[in-house]
Amino acid sequence: MLPDSSPPGTPSPSPRKRLPTLRRGLIVLAVVLVVAGFAGAFAIVRGAGNPPRLAYGPAATTTTGMSTMTATDGTTSSTATTMPGLTPVPTATSSDSSQPVADVRVTKNQDMRTACMGDKAPYTVVLYNAGSVAANWHVNIPATPVDTYPYWANANPQDGTVASGQTASFVMTLDWPIPCGGKTYHATVQLSFLSGASQADIPLTYAGTGPVPYSNVVLASGSLTSTEACPANGSVPAPFTFAITNAGNAPVDPGINEKLANGSTSWWANLSITKDPAQEITPTLIYPGQVWTVAVSPIAGVSCNGTPYYVYIQTNNVQGGVTTLTLTYTFTGS
Repeated sequence: MLPDSSPPGTPSPSPRKRLPTLRRGLIVLAVVLVVAGFAGAFAIVRGAGNPPRLAYGPAATTTTGMSTMTATDGTTSSTATTMPGLTPVPTATSSDSSQPVADVRVTKNQDMRTACMGDKAPYTVVLYNAGSVAANWHVNIPATPVDTYPYWANANPQDGTVASGQTASFVMTLDWPIPCGGKTYHATVQLSFLSGASQADIPLTYAGTGPVPYSNVVLASGSLTSTEACPANGSVPAPFTFAITNAGNAPVDPGINEKLANGSTSWWANLSITKDPAQEITPTLIYPGQVWTVAVSPIAGVSCNGTPYYVYIQTNNVQGGVTTLTLTYTFTGS
């Protein structure tokens, strides 16, 4: 039996007094475990109702974050799982500015429209090069064999070059006369580029508006065939008159010729013309509705035996044809 090491006067601990301390420790441990269990369950329920937020945008990758513990060093690593059905937004790519750009445009009179009754004056077509490279151009006017003239216009110049950011022009001169009546004439500006760029031909058109021009010189007074008296004393016949007018809608040159007698070129009369209304814009033209009164004065030597004499009114009308009025005169008497 070992000797008692307790100091004298110290009572020995009783086993009954150590038991309550052990119970209190076990009770605290049980409470901690119960609280931890409730906290874990609450976290699971909360996590199920709030899924991880997805990232959006061109540079975002949609993942679900899950942390796992390694079995060796205790560090935490993240693993990512791609969500199905989401396609990243593609990033924009810039165009290659080094490539040549062909862009020639017509800025004036690409589609020319003029009144059919107006003069067919030349007009200017203007080109502008909005591209990045110089362009060679050529005006192509196709033949129109159904018309009186094979080509409806001429371009001057017909060829040229227009630099980037610059303009060029050419003048279209129309052949005369050009039928109108709504008919459209076509041409193209053909383009070529030394840089290897290309561009389709640029169309050009021309058309008249309004009524079709025409001329129609007719006899307004007098007769196509007349017999005039010769004086008894043998002097020249007295002057007489006739009148013409333009029943069309376009001016025309009537081309009066009194120099023909029996097919020869000898004169047999002098002619003088009075115009109503007077028109001096182009003196040789008879305008629509205008009346020309022609005084015919026979000259000495006119035969009084019924020999025919003529006055020819020959007109190159604006329709492209020729019309002729022939006035025949005979003189009778002693």
